[in-house]
Amino acid sequence: GMAAAVQLGFRSALRAAVRLDGRAVAAFVFLARGVGAFTAADLPVGRRVADRIALRLARDRGFEAVRRADEATERAARLEA
Repeated sequence: GMAAAVQLGFRSALRAAVRLDGRAVAAFVFLARGVGAFTAADLPVGRRVADRIALRLARDRGFEAVRRADEATERAARLEA
């Protein structure tokens, strides 16, 4: 966590929540060794990165749902045969 980051010499952090379906499922953290390395101007960048991660997670979740549906369809077809 952040205590480990401090022990490694990091002094600034910018955190952005990764949200899926309106709830936080992860966080993306930028770290810097300098004090005060991030400002409010950096927030939109962090948000964009977190949003890109959320899009990828949602896409992977969708692919997994399609794969499960295909497997269920195949099982049903085998049972009918």
